[in-house]
Amino acid sequence: TIVVAINQYRKTVGGGPGTPRDTVPGGEGQTFYNHLWLKVRRAGWETVKSKKKGEKYPQKVGFTMNVEIFKSKQCVPFQNVRIPFDFRTQLDEVAAIVYEALDFGLIESHGSYYDLNGERFQGRSKLLDYVRERPDVLDTLVVSLGDRDPADQAEDDDDGE
Repeated sequence: TIVVAINQYRKTVGGGPGTPRDTVPGGEGQTFYNHLWLKVRRAGWETVKSKKKGEKYPQKVGFTMNVEIFKSKQCVPFQNVRIPFDFRTQLDEVAAIVYEALDFGLIESHGSYYDLNGERFQGRSKLLDYVRERPDVLDTLVVSLGDRDPADQAEDDDDGE
């Protein structure tokens, strides 16, 4: 049996320095009884240029979710993942794999340019189109990500601070 409970954070009233700023309604028992606690937040909008004549603002086609494992009895907690969500196609697995490859350094980024397998792409959309058109490149990225240790990413993050 699986029970999914969705809750919203509320600001803590009172308290001084060092106390948590956010609390969940329903009591502290929730933190004890759950097996998996995910913090899901929207990171930013995915936009495209509008094709309608006269519109100057980009059209929102989706967003990126930041998901943090806050508590887990099945895996290591405090890991983060970015999951792209497109309003037209729902969850985008290829984009999620490309984001992970960028985080692990398998794809190099220089501003708006991306380098993969000796080829250079300007813009994330061109990179995603390239990976979608070539299943062998996608398979290579999946295998390379599977060989990585999540601790490597944590060490890289610590070195950058």
